[in-house]
Parts: sequence; structure tokens; C-alpha cells
Amino acid sequence: MKRYAFTLVELLVVIAIIGVLIALLLPAVQAAREAARRMSCSDNIKNIVLAAHNYHDTWKMLPPGGYGAVRHQWSLLLMPFIEQQAFYSTVNINRNYNDNTKDAGFDKGNVDTFARQRFKIYTCPSDGDYDSTYQTHKHHNYVCCAGNACIANPDGSNLTTFWTNYPFRSTPPEDGDVVALGGMFAMGSANQGRGIKMTEISDGTSNTLAFSETVQGYWDKNDGTSPNDLRGLIWWGHAAYFTGYLAPNSPVGDVAHGYITKTSLDPIKYPVGVAAANHEHRLSSRGYHPGGVQTANGDGSGTFRSNTVNVDVWRALSSANGAEKVSAN
Repeated sequence: MKRYAFTLVELLVVIAIIGVLIALLLPAVQAAREAARRMSCSDNIKNIVLAAHNYHDTWKMLPPGGYGAVRHQWSLLLMPFIEQQAFYSTVNINRNYNDNTKDAGFDKGNVDTFARQRFKIYTCPSDGDYDSTYQTHKHHNYVCCAGNACIANPDGSNLTTFWTNYPFRSTPPEDGDVVALGGMFAMGSANQGRGIKMTEISDGTSNTLAFSETVQGYWDKNDGTSPNDLRGLIWWGHAAYFTGYLAPNSPVGDVAHGYITKTSLDPIKYPVGVAAANHEHRLSSRGYHPGGVQTANGDGSGTFRSNTVNVDVWRALSSANGAEKVSAN
């Protein structure tokens, strides 16, 4: 009986030791897995920049960032340069995502076909594989840099006028010390076919952000109560970009159009807000990597940027031609 009791004590000690070892090893394993995911994310974003360079070599300009609200954006235009030419040839880029009409002699599908696909190169492995119940469209994780300020319509006119007549330059609604300069990618329907040329990036591509991360929001349905978080929605032109007005993963909420009034994500880490009366747009760089976000400069170099990056440096990196110093990045 004593021997049995002693054996039981030994067993409990062994179990306790195993539990301690697991507790010690688990954080290390999780950290190693996150490091691998972050490396994969870095590879994705650098390959996206390489594709943008190949696009520029072909068309002598970078792809437009977005063609308005319900058209395609840069991610579709880069498809031939990420080994997706066959898929790209099935999509009619001249149509809205929900336009199913067929032109005479032109039988290609619409952007909706593209929006329902999951592309690994556009997906951060630290996020997930989310489908909106809205049209079962996919969300993705990478956005182009549109500049260093909020995108806003200074005269308070409607959003359509803004996107039609106001190109990629912008005016911040506050903080007059911020120089409002555009980034590497032109946004809005005024820029259909308008891409930035490398020669226009006077700051130099090594000093200018090209792409960063966003989080995959969740758009359920527009019923006034369900989450309508458009971030990462691949066909929505208003979600195709970020600006450097706020630091990465800022506690200040993102705002854009009327469809980012709610979020299915953690409202503390990934906040959203209602767009201001002047249609202020503010979509920041956000992601799931602990401590910061993965970015890529225009020259293709990838850098992990801390959430605590100096906001003036971050704004300088986000502009394409501000002649700012970024030595402290």
C-alpha cells in the first residue's frame, strides 16, 4: 500500500514537471510559429512590390490604386504579374463587381468572379480566411500607400464628387503641420488609367512606402445592426489603400464611406468610426503581428514597422515627394 502511494506521488510529480515544461515551451513554440508567419507575410508583400515593378516595366506606370467604390483595384491589375494570367483573362476589368451583362462579342466575366477567390499572396497567414456573407466575397490583407494624410473632401460635397474630381492629393482635416502629399498610388475614379510613374517619386523608392497590411473585416449585411467592416474587401476601391496619417495599429479608429460603421473585430485593437460630415477617409495600417505591421518600400525592401514608430517618420515614409528626412525609421 505504501509502495502504491509512493508511486502515485511520483506520477503526480512527473505530471507536474511535464506541465511546467509545456508551460515553458509553449510560448517559445508560439513565438516560432509567429516568426514563420511574419516571414511568410514579408515574402508576400515583397512579391507584390515586385509585381508592381513588372507592371511598371510593361505599362510605364504603376497600377492605379483603385477605380472607385465598386470597381477593381491594384490587386486585380497585378494578377498577370503574380502568375495569374489565366485567371485575369476571365475577368472584364471595365465592369463593376455586380455587373453581369455581356457586351457584344465580349463574353468575359466580371469583377465578382475575382472577389470570390482566395489568393495566398494577398493573405497574411497571421490573419485568417474570412468570407463575408455579403456575396460570399473574400477579404484580404494588403493595401497600397495613398499618402501621408487623411483623404477628405474639404468643401463637404458628396462622396461621388470627391472621388470623381479629387485625385490622389489630399488635405488633412486637422493638424496643419502635416504636409498633405500623395503616395505611390493614385486613388479614385478621376484616376482611371492613371498610375504614378517612378520618375514622379522624387523622395526615392527606398524612402517611400508602397504597401502595408490591413485586417480582414467582416461585412454581414447592410441591415443597420450587423457588422459592416469593409477592410480588406478585395473589390472595394475605398478599402484598397492606407494612409500614414496615423501610426500603425493606432487606437484612433478607421473611417471610410458609410460601410465601416461597425466591426466584427476587437474594437479596441481594430477600431472603426463613422465617417465625418466632410467624408473624411482614414484607413490606417493594421495587422495581427505582435508589436507592429509588415511593410514594403517602393524598391522592394521589406521592413517590419513598430507600432511605436515616430509618427512624423511614418508620415514622411508615406509621401512620395515631400523631401522629408526619414533617417530615424
